[in-house]
Amino acid sequence: MAQVTRLIDRILSCVNASKPFMSDFPPTAASNTCALNRWAGRTLFFCAGLLFATWGVHISTLGSVYSLDEAALGICMLAVGVGALLGLLQASRLIERFGLRQVAWAGGGAAALGIALLLSMPGFAALLELLVMLGAGS
Repeated sequence: MAQVTRLIDRILSCVNASKPFMSDFPPTAASNTCALNRWAGRTLFFCAGLLFATWGVHISTLGSVYSLDEAALGICMLAVGVGALLGLLQASRLIERFGLRQVAWAGGGAAALGIALLLSMPGFAALLELLVMLGAGS
């Protein structure tokens, strides 16, 4: 509960530091930290979007490489969604245990590895496992 309170205090301090009436005062270390946190969040969302855009481009390529019909491609897309759901269910525990930075790096690495190995899986079952990992990493 104390961690949630500290998180809320940190968010509120960032919100208060970015209000227009505060612009009359010289910048402080807290407002600089909040600005860096905002840019870090924007960068994280950009990278996640870039990874998913790469996955989206390769959906039709999967069909031709693995000779999949529309139903199998639908199962592939469902596997990514199931992985994302499983990742979201465990995210708070992982962040509490390892910290946000380590979880973000591990998730991004898992998603990037999933994209890199997307077209080199030996079969459909391995492809589904990889897609679940890709979704969980996102």
